[in-house]
Amino acid sequence: MDTAEVVIVGGGIVGSSIAYHLTQAGCRDVLVIERETHQGKGSTGKSIGGVRAQFATPVNIRMSLYSIPFYAGFEEHTGHDSGYRAQGYLPINSVCEGRARTTGPKDKQQSGTDGLRSSGVAPRRRC
Repeated sequence: MDTAEVVIVGGGIVGSSIAYHLTQAGCRDVLVIERETHQGKGSTGKSIGGVRAQFATPVNIRMSLYSIPFYAGFEEHTGHDSGYRAQGYLPINSVCEGRARTTGPKDKQQSGTDGLRSSGVAPRRRC
């Protein structure tokens, strides 16, 4: 193939998702270029595979809210099992050096997520 209407550099989760969605939208001339020997050997393959909906920016929250049901129905969409299993997660934020990393409640409310609710959880030691 010498030319393509769309060339995507990187065959990880982002590049592959873009290629998939372009073809679903009717674009048939899509080329994915990957420098590794096969897809998923870059940073995508080194991730732990978690999917979450709580981020600091609305665009990341919206992407996750789209992705979660897509992963759940991946086999129906593609004919291949993604291995996705909804398990949940518990973020542990650090307050070391006086800085706490959290996602603001305003972003969560605007995105349709309401954040983590817990009771009876307290740190065993302070930094």
